[in-house]
Amino acid sequence: MIFILPVFVLKKCVSILRIFLWFGVGDAKRADTVAWELCHPKEEGGLGIKNMRAWNKAAIMQLGWEIVTRKESMWVRWCYQVLLKDKSFWAAKVTSICSWSWRRVLLLRDSVATRLVYSIGDGGSTSLWLDPWFNGVFIISRYGN
Repeated sequence: MIFILPVFVLKKCVSILRIFLWFGVGDAKRADTVAWELCHPKEEGGLGIKNMRAWNKAAIMQLGWEIVTRKESMWVRWCYQVLLKDKSFWAAKVTSICSWSWRRVLLLRDSVATRLVYSIGDGGSTSLWLDPWFNGVFIISRYGN
């Protein structure tokens, strides 16, 4: 199961982590922020702690990947039946009535598209115009309708 975290939750987690690393457990007074990146690898002087924003973005992109590959799951079936109404994931509009989590998935479609490698096969599951099979580019966006 993948959970998308709001930015304010990510910021709070990082804040709690920084306070713990600097002061330990308890109600310590806050010190000035030190220019020290927690997420650098240990070899570069960091602690090797994962960047939470990058992990959250990866989780959102994973959801997009599951939709594109039509992973056999109840969530993907629900997305196609309710949110996409059996239309292309790439053509779905970001509207004001979208939930914030669905909006995040839709807004990261370009990041997902640039990392896809299509195997066209017989072409039955690929849209010539609406899928980003051509180097992550939609043919319709390059050559018009």
